Amino acid sequence: HTHLDEGGASSDGEEEGHGVELGDSGEVREILPWLRLSASLDPSREETYTTTAYWLRSRMNRVDEAEKFLREGLRHNPQSYAILFELGRIADENREDPEQARRIWELALRRWNESQEGKEEPDGFGLRSIVMGLGALSERENKAKEAIFYFSILQRVSPHPDLIQKRIDELQAKIAPEGVKPPSSESPDKARTPR
Repeated sequence: HTHLDEGGASSDGEEEGHGVELGDSGEVREILPWLRLSASLDPSREETYTTTAYWLRSRMNRVDEAEKFLREGLRHNPQSYAILFELGRIADENREDPEQARRIWELALRRWNESQEGKEEPDGFGLRSIVMGLGALSERENKAKEAIFYFSILQRVSPHPDLIQKRIDELQAKIAPEGVKPPSSESPDKARTPR
């Protein structure tokens, strides 16, 4: 199995994975109309919107078009946490608008909770993506307590909880204990005595 941008299936005798880079060829542009057709035939299929937006945003640098396509998908699937997550990525990575990204990802997390509550096997990948985005955003903004909150959720569903715990420990080390004030810079003999 290969991805389109890794050369796809090799048909001309080349080793698998060493074909032409499709991300730079017209072949990727050729698949986009089919993805759009798929969305028009089955507008409830969220994956079509997220996949198409990925290609538009990441491989073709057509961010505005990707966002427009995701918003169309959200009109058809207003409860979709996956589409909201991708919109948040555009706000964070392409628009460099952390407040918008946070609002969208928080909504995505609410939608995830609403749709996955009570399921025997909830979508762990979706949850990991959302809380990782929120945690990383909080960490970049030096909101350690908020980042710890999201990373704690991530740790419960991560295949590598020990790595997440290490990150949580690093963040906790940055937080000064509440209620404890740093010692006075005056020497003890010059410090005022309480009355």
